[in-house]
Amino acid sequence: MLSGFETPIQLWLEIPATVQSTAWQQSQAFSTAASRWNAYLNQLCVETFLHWWRDTAQSQSCEAAQIADPSTSPELWEVMNGVALTLDHTRLVLIPSEAIDTSELRTPQEWVDIPSWAGDYYLAAQVNPDEGWIRFWGYTSHHQIKANAHYEAGDRTYTLPSDALIADLNVLWVIRQLNAQEVTRGVLPPLPELTIEQAELLLEQLSPKISQEMSMLQSPRLMVSFEQWGSLLQNVEWRSRLLSHYRSTPAMAPQADTPALATVNTSTPVRLSQWFQNVFEAGWESLESLFGEANLAYSFRRTETAEGIRRVKLVSLETTFQPQSAVLMISLTPEIDGRVEVQVQLRPTPGDVYLPADVSLRLLSVASQPLQFTRSRQQDNYIQLKRFRCLPGWEFIVQIELNGTIVTEHFIS
Repeated sequence: MLSGFETPIQLWLEIPATVQSTAWQQSQAFSTAASRWNAYLNQLCVETFLHWWRDTAQSQSCEAAQIADPSTSPELWEVMNGVALTLDHTRLVLIPSEAIDTSELRTPQEWVDIPSWAGDYYLAAQVNPDEGWIRFWGYTSHHQIKANAHYEAGDRTYTLPSDALIADLNVLWVIRQLNAQEVTRGVLPPLPELTIEQAELLLEQLSPKISQEMSMLQSPRLMVSFEQWGSLLQNVEWRSRLLSHYRSTPAMAPQADTPALATVNTSTPVRLSQWFQNVFEAGWESLESLFGEANLAYSFRRTETAEGIRRVKLVSLETTFQPQSAVLMISLTPEIDGRVEVQVQLRPTPGDVYLPADVSLRLLSVASQPLQFTRSRQQDNYIQLKRFRCLPGWEFIVQIELNGTIVTEHFIS
């Protein structure tokens, strides 16, 4: 195990082989591919950290670390990311991600705004199961998240840029030893108390069958208001009942009398590396061919880059209300270190000024783990995901949704 630092400040840990094997086996008990992968990443993260901390505690007489709520923490991975640990009187929340881009820390709202769940400190972890390592690349406090993070209502996360985090974890340990009275948590209002009748109604509304009928992408944590969801989770009995339903219910196919979502998937992955050799898959056009020279300068004058490649694809979003379309644009810029910067945008079709309202644009890992999310409003000229950088061969998925119609594009960088 790597007990030192790959760089002077960032902690890199090797994932023990036994941890990797056990985590994979335990993750198979979860109900969907996405929750299995989420559980796998979280288990790798927390067990590797605990192994490292136990070695540190034995050599430096540190206090023991333990999972804050071992009875329900694994069940949470059915619906959300993250795990809480306690070190003496300090509460740490680990937020793992397999994303290559570490330009920001995205923390689920539950870990911030449920008073009994809030941590003192939040650790950002980049997990690479294939190469067998975890990099803890920064930390921040609850107080800093509440004061400075941007709240994303679409997926209920708090986003903090990497330059707002402290990369050196040694600073955290020193602060805990020398300044035990440091104010680490912001002020939180209590969540409303649910009556038994309200809780039972929510449990029925959030049952796996209903949530799958509503949307194959709709997480139960987004189906009701945060106040309702948070109040349900903070009650141990109701939380256990809710999450046990998901653990015991396999992913269900739509019943014959249940209208399924209209889903359009690309048959083969789009190989972005071939774009640099001017090899493009069918349907991916240049901006000039789709928009025409006359409209190009006006429509894209603010997003033109000095170098790189851009291709667009016309996306049909057929709905029960009326035919709708949009233009998916992928921009690639090569980096000096061999990585590629990717930007994903959704734009109106030629002749239209605005996108349809309430179009969702998502970035997912190949295991369907959500990485980014945005949604169009009234009179949006375009929407875009945050730029990210990736190594050659990294796979990701872009999904577009409007009124139950989902279009999926699979990419390999």
